[in-house]
Amino acid sequence: YLYWIKDYIRFNNYEHPQNLTEKDVSDYLTHLAVTRNVSISTQKIALNAIVFLYKRIIKNPLGQLTDIQRSKKPVKLPTVFTRDEINNIFTHLSGEYAVKALAHPCASYTHVMNKGANAVKSPLDNL
Repeated sequence: YLYWIKDYIRFNNYEHPQNLTEKDVSDYLTHLAVTRNVSISTQKIALNAIVFLYKRIIKNPLGQLTDIQRSKKPVKLPTVFTRDEINNIFTHLSGEYAVKALAHPCASYTHVMNKGANAVKSPLDNL
């Protein structure tokens, strides 16, 4: 919490938190999301640190915080194999595993990885 409290004070040009308003808190939390691109959980930790500061240290709990832009959950792109990567996978398969991989291409990668990890069973083994 100490890191986030110091960061909040620095963000507000070293103004004492007692002299700052809910709008200053909202501006700081929005800055974390927009400018510093922190994760949702990081923004929540910063918020909890500031709430702790005002409630337990300053003894003046914050009112309603409005207009806070929340961090966005990053969009995860699917993993797509190149032709060379697919060919490389098939060079390591033989017999029934190659046939199963051809029949169910989306599960091929999982099957190859599971076989390498101490022969863990794959859903493809039951086909």
